Amino acid sequence: MYSALASPEFKLILETIQCSSTKLSEVDSQIDETNLSNLMHRHRVGSLVYSKLSDSKQFSESFHLKWTQEVLQNQKTALIAKRFQLQFGQRLNERKIKHVFLKGVSLSERYYTDLALRHVLDVDLLVSEGDIELVSDLLVDFGLKREKDYELYTPTQKRFLHYVNHDMPFFGDGTTSPAIVELHWKWRGALGGFNLKDVRSLDEVELLLYLSVHGTEHGWFRLKWLVDLFMIIRQSTLNWTSVRQRAIELECLEHLEISLKVLLAIFSQPLPIGFQYLNDNTLHRRKLDYIFTLMSDENGFNANDSNRWKHFQYLFSLSKQIMNIRLLLKYMISPLDWKIIPLPDTLFFLYIPLKPFVWVFRRIKSN
Repeated sequence: MYSALASPEFKLILETIQCSSTKLSEVDSQIDETNLSNLMHRHRVGSLVYSKLSDSKQFSESFHLKWTQEVLQNQKTALIAKRFQLQFGQRLNERKIKHVFLKGVSLSERYYTDLALRHVLDVDLLVSEGDIELVSDLLVDFGLKREKDYELYTPTQKRFLHYVNHDMPFFGDGTTSPAIVELHWKWRGALGGFNLKDVRSLDEVELLLYLSVHGTEHGWFRLKWLVDLFMIIRQSTLNWTSVRQRAIELECLEHLEISLKVLLAIFSQPLPIGFQYLNDNTLHRRKLDYIFTLMSDENGFNANDSNRWKHFQYLFSLSKQIMNIRLLLKYMISPLDWKIIPLPDTLFFLYIPLKPFVWVFRRIKSN
């Protein structure tokens, strides 16, 4: 149905992920190593996949050299991330600031046999919303840098960003500190779902649900996130009645259902007891069509205006609110607009009616 997902290279990637420990020395001769390499990059599963392919004589010396270097770099990045979590976490503890590190190496340590088998890029840190400025200053003191324009934003612009977003990036050098640290002050964004308020470590059920919400909101466009769910389910003994009840409490049952259907389609992961009703092919069909289209796309949902519009429609279909003002504002007002038409805080509301003109100006300028 989706050619990229039916290719021999994608099937090989799925085979290696599902393989418990044995390395694959025999590989289909039809495999195109360039396409395979691109898919490994695209879905951020290179280290995990190559750990099963490193003994194969099917591939060229350049392929092995490239991925040996990639794996070593990922190991280095994972160690930098781990060191940062230990050192910066200690600073936050000393100041009694509630925090939790999301996903990342914490997930690797818990469910992968090696810290560096899971692709590492950034570090996600969640704190209370009231601690944003304090933790921001601590990150800067630690050697990271804010987004270059952030200091130029007015108080109203900063409040707007905090309202419509749930995180903001900080940038390190990638050697003594992670290349990117994302500071979160909400568990998730404007859609509703996973409405947990506390800043605390998640139990296994909540972690599964959080990852389901994160992946579903991003349209599961990276296989890396789906592998996390696959690992958790394969290694855990879950009471699925309790999982379903907790999903209802956290308002993310639909995200869980979609995630289980994607797992079934991609990894042939059987539906858990109590979820057999998901065998109905009409349930969530449009959302799944979008997900599989996005997963097979070479780009992501931010690649161009068309992709962004499709993703907005998809997100709006997931929204728990009939009229999601926060989501609408996020797409209607952008920091790029502030550069094109600088307005004082008292006239901030004019960015909404001015949006069509700003959009046209940006299109003309980009062309």
